[in-house]
Amino acid sequence: MRIAALLAALVSVLAQAAATPGEELVLIRIQYTVDSTNPSRRNDWNAKGFGRVLCNVSEALNRATSVKAARDPKVLTLEDPGLFSYPFLFMTGHFGCRLNEGEVVNLREHLTKGGFLFAAACCGNESFTKAFEGEMKKVFPNKELKLLPPEHPVFHTFYTIEKAKCLFGASEASERIERPPLRGIDVDGRTVVILSPYALTCGWTRKATCIDSCKRVATEDAFKIGINVIIYALTH
Repeated sequence: MRIAALLAALVSVLAQAAATPGEELVLIRIQYTVDSTNPSRRNDWNAKGFGRVLCNVSEALNRATSVKAARDPKVLTLEDPGLFSYPFLFMTGHFGCRLNEGEVVNLREHLTKGGFLFAAACCGNESFTKAFEGEMKKVFPNKELKLLPPEHPVFHTFYTIEKAKCLFGASEASERIERPPLRGIDVDGRTVVILSPYALTCGWTRKATCIDSCKRVATEDAFKIGINVIIYALTH
């Protein structure tokens, strides 16, 4: 137990050192074009209080580790000139996403120069997962989003995550304990994109219920996954 605690502390120190000295880590939410003709869906990149739930992740990161994270995330587009000042990008949504040529070029450059993109399908919606897969094919045409193996460092950077409590449906009555189905893209030996096809944002809201079709990771494990992904992004 003492060795595990020392290792966890060391990881936290390394992660803090990865940020700019004297500055807080700022998590970036990406504003993207929603691929839908339905006007009610055009703000889906910002639906259901996504900004608030990412604040919860920052707070959890500050409580559990020595990383100093700004409580409030920033919202940027992939064409914003300030994008390259921030190592950690996050995208989520229920429906399709669409990147233009400039966004594709900027994202590719950001990821190949040390940046990282984390994405999660809100409510486990397959429309977002499929659309995200397609857009990543534009960014890295010769790469695939592959299931991360159990030995991948992201499952061990801070917490050891072998299984997670996954919930299916509106309540917590239907659950399975399984390995988180995180998928990633590697570039030059480093995973630069991670996608969760199961919702994490639902868990980050700390609410016990969701919609009938929801596929999500329960709150405690959702926060553990989020923290591990951020620590991985900062230390690799």
